Amino acid sequence: MKIAKMKYLIILLILLACGCSSYSITNTSFVNQINQNSTLTKTQNIPSLGTNYYSNNLSKIQCLDKNGQETIINPDKNTNFKFTNKKTGKSTTLYYDTVYISGDSIFGLKSRILGGKRSMAMDDIDKIYVKTEN
Repeated sequence: MKIAKMKYLIILLILLACGCSSYSITNTSFVNQINQNSTLTKTQNIPSLGTNYYSNNLSKIQCLDKNGQETIINPDKNTNFKFTNKKTGKSTTLYYDTVYISGDSIFGLKSRILGGKRSMAMDDIDKIYVKTEN
């Protein structure tokens, strides 16, 4: 009985230590930041497999925390943009460094290894969140 409780406690502590943060960003701010860093470079993810993808040069993301205060985050390889479609309510999550704008749509990858290129019309975006790991 005590061992089972100890296992639950350890799992709980691990989950608390590996938390995530979520920020919001306005559509206008998102477009401005992506356009300012619009130079795309081809990045090798796993050279031995020949996997590569286009990467933007976004090194900082200006966004709003849960209290609505402006903050700047330094994204890492696990940072994602989560886009909510205003027509369907469904969300699409893309790695931050794979996102770019072409014409009136955004494009990006769900996976750097497997690809999974997704696109969404800018007019269809209701909300944008930035997801980071702590």
